[in-house]
Amino acid sequence: MPKNDTVTVGGNWTEITDHDITNATVQNQSYYRLMLVATSGAVPTDDAGSMQFMLGQGLINESLSELWPAIPGANRLFARCKEGGHCQVMVSHA
Repeated sequence: MPKNDTVTVGGNWTEITDHDITNATVQNQSYYRLMLVATSGAVPTDDAGSMQFMLGQGLINESLSELWPAIPGANRLFARCKEGGHCQVMVSHA
């Protein structure tokens, strides 16, 4: 099911996609640093390989396989707030 929503994530890795995807638009709408990583479904255990976004930064319809080419089958996005606060994340995907 397509998703176009704003979600809240805390200090733990949280999946922000509803199903397997290939592309996504994401924007950090909070003052805390947002960490973002793609996986093939497994919840990340650390920040290795993640991207960092400040307020207003994000991705516009980017391909997960192009952003994380070393992760075979990358099809899920996980996010967390770096400082342990709560981040508002706009996410849109087909």
